[in-house]
Amino acid sequence: MVFGADRDGKMIQDRDSNKIKFIDAPYLHATNIERSKNDREVIKRSKKLKYEIGKSFPLDFYYPEAFFKDRPNIIPSLWNTMSGSFKLRSSFEKPIRKIKRTVWKGKAGY
Repeated sequence: MVFGADRDGKMIQDRDSNKIKFIDAPYLHATNIERSKNDREVIKRSKKLKYEIGKSFPLDFYYPEAFFKDRPNIIPSLWNTMSGSFKLRSSFEKPIRKIKRTVWKGKAGY
């Protein structure tokens, strides 16, 4: 089994681009949370992990109902605060990533 690919072994971002819709809108992202015990086996996962702090949501932002439902213990809570090491690492990486994204445009999914 190849993690990060469909059942034919094709990576999601390599599918027919006419069937993919990109939306320019804010979104919730939890790249700082380990997703599964197989996290390290997922194709290019190490490139997808980001140590950056995004923009804050307004105080009256309505979070999805799923965030408040019971969850199995194997699923980490999204309500944990960032660790000090995460904040420190993001303070170094964010400016470098910003420059890199301005100079080199990456392909989707990388």
